[in-house]
Amino acid sequence: MSPVNVAKTGLYRLCACIAGLVLLTFGCVIHKQAPETPKARANVHEFGRVVFFGRYQHRSRNRDAGLADMWLARQYDGDMVCLNTLGQMTTLAMCDAKFHPTRYYSKWGGAGSHLRFENKKISNYTNWNDAKPTKEYTVEEGAIYDPNTRPDSYAMANFILRRFALKPGESREFVMCDYGRNGDKQDDLPSYRVRVEHRGKEKIAVPAGTFDANHVVQTQLTPSYTWFKKGPGHVTEFWYLDDFTIVRILRHREPYEFLLQEYTKAGDAKTTGSLNEDKFAELVGNISLEKTAQTSESK
Repeated sequence: MSPVNVAKTGLYRLCACIAGLVLLTFGCVIHKQAPETPKARANVHEFGRVVFFGRYQHRSRNRDAGLADMWLARQYDGDMVCLNTLGQMTTLAMCDAKFHPTRYYSKWGGAGSHLRFENKKISNYTNWNDAKPTKEYTVEEGAIYDPNTRPDSYAMANFILRRFALKPGESREFVMCDYGRNGDKQDDLPSYRVRVEHRGKEKIAVPAGTFDANHVVQTQLTPSYTWFKKGPGHVTEFWYLDDFTIVRILRHREPYEFLLQEYTKAGDAKTTGSLNEDKFAELVGNISLEKTAQTSESK
């Protein structure tokens, strides 16, 4: 090969290397700047990204009722997921971007239920992926599903408080609903009215620390024929931060308390603990896989 051809070949190779570096750098910039899309986040767990992990102390009738783990996750479209575990009880609640519930799964040992909220009815399914419900309930239009149990996961409270969206000094009335006293033997979920008052902010001390929290009081106004036998005058108090992190709940009936023990928020330098994302993925994955397996076996 002549010296001229050697020089040309070297020049071509140099140009090719420079062009490759430029394309690589440009591609990295594009990748970093490209907005997230559902397709781009295909590797993200279907239940969303964990944004909060908290551990809560439960107390019933002034006695220790155990520690519960709670996760909150956000999906790309704004939908929200709450997972709660307390002893043998697991609760998975889901809502849309406007905090209307879409699913509510609750299991204690071998027993449980899986509700889906569809238009003006609430349907109960045996398995996570079932196409046909085992039971359909009618519900008063606009009623907010507020399950009360003992122990109580208070998973739905994360959505309900956001749905209330009260400002300090504001008071409003809402229609709530819950399982009836006759359970599956009746075709509706009885409703009742409550008044919710925002009494401003106050200092509150819990195991996780002292917080300047919003204080909201919910008082039942009308009788209810729910299984929990709630009556007029029944009071539940909520304390939560401006981002709706629940600090304390006090249900006066028993009394029953729900106290923040420790917590971590995604992207918050003040909270340096773990979000326990692997455990969240394992638990919600087990729920989905367990239900899928049961569905295939039942066919």
